[in-house]
Amino acid sequence: IADTAQYEVAGYVNYSQGLFWKWLTLDLGLRYDYHSVTHGEWVPQGGVVFHASKDIDVKASVSKGFRNPTLRELYMFKPANAELDPENIMNYELSYRHRLLDSKMVIGLNAFYIKGDNLIQTVMGTSGPKNLNTGEIENCGAEFSFGYNINNSWRVNANYSFLHMENPVIAAPEHNLYASVSYTNKKFWHGWGFNTGIQYVDGLYTAVGTAEQKENFVLWNANAYINVLP
Repeated sequence: IADTAQYEVAGYVNYSQGLFWKWLTLDLGLRYDYHSVTHGEWVPQGGVVFHASKDIDVKASVSKGFRNPTLRELYMFKPANAELDPENIMNYELSYRHRLLDSKMVIGLNAFYIKGDNLIQTVMGTSGPKNLNTGEIENCGAEFSFGYNINNSWRVNANYSFLHMENPVIAAPEHNLYASVSYTNKKFWHGWGFNTGIQYVDGLYTAVGTAEQKENFVLWNANAYINVLP
């Protein structure tokens, strides 16, 4: 299908420093990535964490992200396109995390803004599907999370995310809601437990462009386990 070879090498450095009597933490990072086809890319990131109290953290961060096209996207099967460029995005995020009831309950709230270009997607055209750099993306949204340890055995979790897209992205939902409950018993035999959760997804893009399509669904998951050996 494709007789070719590529290589990629990268190095990175991270730095974290507590400031002003440890109530502020500074995080910095820098990565350099070299790809034999797309060549070099600098990837910086930075953020600050404000420790308002022992139970409250507020974090602000800015980071760059990128992804090189894969061998499959470049050379394999009908959608292949050897002229693809790497994806690039900038992500801006502000988050709030609060621990309550001696850390039995944790509440989190995030707001984010993403702007990027050259997103790789498979687009249907007159000659069939083809991998293309579809241009700019500009997304913003919010996420909410909740977790509560009822006791040593029972725990509940829930999260919700909302995503607004100026340019729709395949496999990205506008609304995503999930709630679960889990049970753990460490006293019987070597331990056993179970988990069950329900996920609701709305506004999931399955196709973009002139043939734009969206769908929604509900998914119920359940699993159980038992430790047969200590």
